[in-house]
Amino acid sequence: MVLGVLTAIGVGLGAVGAIGNIKAGRDQRDIYNREAAIAAENKEQAIKIAGQRASENDERVRRQIGSQRAASASSGVSGGSISDILSDTFKQGVIDSERIRQAGAYQAITYAAQAVNLRRSGSIANTTGILGGLNSLGTGLITAGKLGAFN
Repeated sequence: MVLGVLTAIGVGLGAVGAIGNIKAGRDQRDIYNREAAIAAENKEQAIKIAGQRASENDERVRRQIGSQRAASASSGVSGGSISDILSDTFKQGVIDSERIRQAGAYQAITYAAQAVNLRRSGSIANTTGILGGLNSLGTGLITAGKLGAFN
């Protein structure tokens, strides 16, 4: 009788430990998945913000070129030198806008990789919880066996 109670307690404690480990693994997976979703949102925002900043730079360059044209017209300067200045301003603006877009793309790639890694970590945490649960069940059964439950 006492042996049966001790066996039941051993198996029961193993089951409780198993349930706790599995739940902890799932909870950890859910946390990682929420963080991965945030990283995915950050990726989209990085692209959007870079596009906005590049557009703002394009507009700033257009205004700068307009100011340079107006200044050259009012000073009476014309010809090749002003064309070179306007061309250089335009080229530098294009380069700057592209750098802004590339920086946003790089940041987006970083967030995307972070999201992938977080999802993988969540999967690993879930698997670890399941394995821990199986270990707890095994330990409970071994304990029950040592107590003579299976003799």
